[in-house]
Amino acid sequence: MEHPIDLTTILQAEASEATTILTAHVSQCVRATILNLMEEEVRQLCGPAYDPDSATPFYRAGSAQTTIYAEGKPASTSRPRVREHTGDVTTREVTENLYSDFPFYSAISSITGSLVE
Repeated sequence: MEHPIDLTTILQAEASEATTILTAHVSQCVRATILNLMEEEVRQLCGPAYDPDSATPFYRAGSAQTTIYAEGKPASTSRPRVREHTGDVTTREVTENLYSDFPFYSAISSITGSLVE
């Protein structure tokens, strides 16, 4: 996903305005990257959307509202949910491998603070 930035506007802006524009742009890029990584992690567990992998016990289970932080500012978004078949008729929500334990999120969180809540 591309997030175009107007170079002319930045070059003509005062330093504080250029900083604001660049900060907003970086925040958009970080948010898009996190959402893409969340979806990729779910795809690896469950298979492609609308074509689930029958060999895995994991399956998509809708979505839930979550908050992503960038530059300390919260932004509400929807995150995919994953469940796992644990028996004949029982399932459980999978959370230990998703989002907060994913190495990318841990690395980014150490730089920017908590990203996903």
